[in-house]
Amino acid sequence: KINYAILEDKYKKYGVYDDNYKLYKSSLGDILYNTYDNNFNAINPDKLKLYLKNKLTLSYSSLSNYKKCAFRYYIANILKLDKYEESFEAFIGSIFHDVLEKCFVNNLDVNEEVNDYIKNSNKILTLKERYFISKIIEDIKYVINVLKQQQEFISLDKAHYEKNIKIQKNKDIDIEFIGFIDKLLYKENKNETLVSIIDYKTGNVDIDLKYLPYGLSLQLPIYLYLVKKSNMFNNPK
Repeated sequence: KINYAILEDKYKKYGVYDDNYKLYKSSLGDILYNTYDNNFNAINPDKLKLYLKNKLTLSYSSLSNYKKCAFRYYIANILKLDKYEESFEAFIGSIFHDVLEKCFVNNLDVNEEVNDYIKNSNKILTLKERYFISKIIEDIKYVINVLKQQQEFISLDKAHYEKNIKIQKNKDIDIEFIGFIDKLLYKENKNETLVSIIDYKTGNVDIDLKYLPYGLSLQLPIYLYLVKKSNMFNNPK
């Protein structure tokens, strides 16, 4: 039909008569040439399940995409057409997360850890980027010092770092709901477990609760939900 429309263009606009034009016209008939219908005709659910192999992964970011724009979700999270390219800002965030994950586990050397991370990433940095990373090393050291001071006033005595949580939500399709929590502090009491969830941000993020009814700013509430449903803890609060 596309080829037929191209030949129709050539014939109607420029008077060029291709040998295949008559063949297309006799076999395809009316293809509604030069018309456009912007109505959404829906996606066949059976074909969608077949495409997904009856499995779907949901996360905070994918649900956020869906709430912002269903077509954006379809393109990025179903068809996987959203090519991921790590920005320098995201790379800095990854460095922060890597170091903060280990700052309470080992008495680590921040400079050495950052250099190892860069080396293992195989990322080629510009002189400008290396300059900024040298500056954020001092920021990381400051953050670690603050976190250690906070620890002295927190009664939650146990922790998980970079915790990956998965729960199954199977109905007519196998759904895996996942979350990746930066830091999870908890204290086990006799009949319950007190739980606190922390997500590190190196940039600005709007976490205003007024957006919750619209399905936005749900990262921490979703993490709380996953912890509650995961059977990780006895009666989590």
